[in-house]
Amino acid sequence: MKKGLSRRNLFKYMGVGGATAVVAGCEKKPEKLIPMLVPPTDYEYTPQTAYQYMTTCRECDAACGMMVTTREHRAQKAEGNPNHPVNQGALCARGQASMQTLYNPNRHAHPVADGKQIPWEEGMQQFSAIIQAASGAIAYLGKPASGSEGDFVDEWLQAAGGGQRFKFNLLTQKSQTEANKIAFDHADVPEYAFEKAGVVFNFSTDFLENWGNPVENARRFTDMHVYKNGRKNKFIHISPQVSLTGAKADRWIVINPGTEGLVALAIASVIQKENGTYKFLKKYLQAYSPEKVAEATGVSAEILSELAIDAMEHGPLLALGGGNVSATDQSVETLVAVNILNAVSGALNKTILFSDQTAPESSTHQDLTQLISDLNAGKIKLLIVDDSNPVYALPPSMGFLQAMKKVFVVSLASQKSETTHAANLVLPALTAYESWGDAFPRNGVRSIQQPVMSTVNMFDARAREDILLSVAQNVNKKAFSGNSSYLDYLQNIWQKIQRKVGDRRNFDSFWISVLENGGIFEKPKFIQASLNRRVASVKLNDPGIAGSDGLTLLPTTSLLLGDGSGANKPWLQEVPDPMSQIVWDSWMEINPDTAQKLGINDRAIVEVSTPYGSVQATAYYHFGIHRNAIAIPMGQGHQHSGDVADGFGINVMELLPDQMDKAGSLVFVGAKAKLKLINEKSYTVNTDG
Repeated sequence: MKKGLSRRNLFKYMGVGGATAVVAGCEKKPEKLIPMLVPPTDYEYTPQTAYQYMTTCRECDAACGMMVTTREHRAQKAEGNPNHPVNQGALCARGQASMQTLYNPNRHAHPVADGKQIPWEEGMQQFSAIIQAASGAIAYLGKPASGSEGDFVDEWLQAAGGGQRFKFNLLTQKSQTEANKIAFDHADVPEYAFEKAGVVFNFSTDFLENWGNPVENARRFTDMHVYKNGRKNKFIHISPQVSLTGAKADRWIVINPGTEGLVALAIASVIQKENGTYKFLKKYLQAYSPEKVAEATGVSAEILSELAIDAMEHGPLLALGGGNVSATDQSVETLVAVNILNAVSGALNKTILFSDQTAPESSTHQDLTQLISDLNAGKIKLLIVDDSNPVYALPPSMGFLQAMKKVFVVSLASQKSETTHAANLVLPALTAYESWGDAFPRNGVRSIQQPVMSTVNMFDARAREDILLSVAQNVNKKAFSGNSSYLDYLQNIWQKIQRKVGDRRNFDSFWISVLENGGIFEKPKFIQASLNRRVASVKLNDPGIAGSDGLTLLPTTSLLLGDGSGANKPWLQEVPDPMSQIVWDSWMEINPDTAQKLGINDRAIVEVSTPYGSVQATAYYHFGIHRNAIAIPMGQGHQHSGDVADGFGINVMELLPDQMDKAGSLVFVGAKAKLKLINEKSYTVNTDG
């Protein structure tokens, strides 16, 4: 008689144990685990054919083309659409992980009113009744939309009796479009032709992480930076901090926080003196010569002159300004300075390309401040929040949560969040994998979003546009005449697009080709831009820093979690941060020299305080940060976004003031922080030991 385990049973148990280990890493502990290594003899299963659907990723504003593989009517894998001109088959980590919005157990499964589950009929009746009672005193807060959705919401508000639409985006590019309007008379975000540049000057812009389209930026940057034709082009990072983008640079120029614009003008002054292209800038740039800004920037006049020589000898130049540059109290002026550098160096219309398409506008911080004021004053009776989380994303000092408690709030969302938690009525919405839509992210690109599967049975959700259309027709019989669903509305829009592009096929054939290709992609058309003389009236001063003495706080955007919307996806929480290698947590980057002077060890727990709030964070030694600054990534510190997101890390927005720049955008760089040691050691999880 044999003792112990048989070979077959050993493999069974190993299979169960291995599965348990994998599941335990990124999911909740399963209630039951039933292995199928040895199926029953009467079990028959034939895998079905896999199908690919072309659609659009909606994890950020880039709107990359996506190809979703389905089997047994369930989405299984997302990849990039190889035919899409924006991402050309690539897809970032956030796009890959977007699949988890479908099967997330923390999705809203049913309509909820004041914390209690209700039937859909009751929820729709409540929504219709409050719309009628509001009599046009409605505020609609959703994301900026580059496709048909924006026009649909505007029509819906008109049908509902009136109201105002707010386009919420914490990482808005409003400062950049305002600077481009001042410099070039184009309130647009241009196309950046990395591959045509000989040298890239990057002013604190995380273009490989969260700025613009990181996937497209990475492809074009790689083409620029790779060794070819006997030379390797240069990439110089000019910033107080080295991010993942900065880590790719050939040279890091460490500058005092907030002085990117002064550095740009100093470089431009040397180039202008050499080539004299713009005579009206001669006197203006003399005030920003390397010798005059060296002390303020922390960069010697010799190095500033070297950078100018690099731009002239290795051009064409591409100078980038964004990220933290767009979030200071002088963001518009700084970005105008970067525009001046591009123009003086000859980059305009070579590596900086404008089209006649304007970028989708976001509401400014000033707009949101006015919304909060109107909520407090009782001017708004109904607030509709569409797939946004302002309660988490905005600084608590603004008082958004307190203001929204004074009105009736309807949330249209698929995922739990701090905002849906505070809403009176939650109507669960379908994800982008289950609903129709479109996006026009840039010149010549019209992308379609189509449902790739039906909703999982446990989630009783509806398309947000169909919810809105239905209640609009309840309160206004003439609303959206001839449209029984949002698909009807969308197809009417695309019939106009078909006529515009000159496609002579019948609409059914045209529509099928759009779905098969993922959209319509035309060759982009660019226009000639020129530098406006009024840039010479834009003045840059010493950086305006909020708060008292301390270290300058640099909130940074997370490659994986974005503004926090990715925190409820375990795949993204499990991926180590490329720089710190930390998972499931927040940290505070600090220069080791500074930390040792303050008696703070690596991985110690530190209290970070500003005049606006305080948090406790883990100190992370990083030589790639200015000695007088600290950096904390955004995205963590949730309280009501589900088991995966809640209770991990801190929300850096709790440290920020309610302050705006000249474009009306939120200022989240510049607050001064003080540090206090709380514990000598923390228990962060990181993969580098």
